[in-house]
Amino acid sequence: MMLSPRVTCPRCGREVYLSERVCPFCNTPLTTQSAGSPPFLEGDIPPDWRERVLTLPLGVVTAAVILAGMMDGIVVAAAVRSLQRSLLGHHDLLVRFSALAIPVMMAITLLKWLLDTFILWIAVRITGSIAGEPFRVGFWEGYRTMLPITMLMVLNSSVTLLVALLTQLWLLLIVAWFIDLFILRYFLEMDWYEVFLLNAVLGFFSCVTGGLL
Repeated sequence: MMLSPRVTCPRCGREVYLSERVCPFCNTPLTTQSAGSPPFLEGDIPPDWRERVLTLPLGVVTAAVILAGMMDGIVVAAAVRSLQRSLLGHHDLLVRFSALAIPVMMAITLLKWLLDTFILWIAVRITGSIAGEPFRVGFWEGYRTMLPITMLMVLNSSVTLLVALLTQLWLLLIVAWFIDLFILRYFLEMDWYEVFLLNAVLGFFSCVTGGLL
């Protein structure tokens, strides 16, 4: 799973996650003793895409979420205008709401992103404990690591919703759910059963917080 310690392969000298158990480059079994092997020179191996995304600057991640909020606002504004046309009349409340849809959805998306990140981090800790791989990192370190992951999930949801609105292919929302599962599996380095377990825990907490809100 993600956030497992990195070790240096005693055979090829590449830095890999200990959770891999076997070096993906030379198939050498990894142990905790590998952590004591000589470190490789920084810069020898470029970071993979997982590491690049997880270490994105917070400003870039936040800007991406704001962009997702703008797309959500476009969808909401279009829905409000469609409702206004169906009511066959001028409704000041709907006009005002349509005009404010984008900034309102940007704010809501930002708040939801922060809350979803907190829920995901709690769910990951619970799932890790159930799977026998508890995390031993600080709250902020783990929370900060989760922010780019939930950003990708928010972008996935917003882009899919906008495309579904434009194409009227609402089954794309199911595709978005599967993409979320792949995002979790890739960035958290989980087995599929752990991903589905995490998704169940995440869904439970989302329902609880949604009910409270």
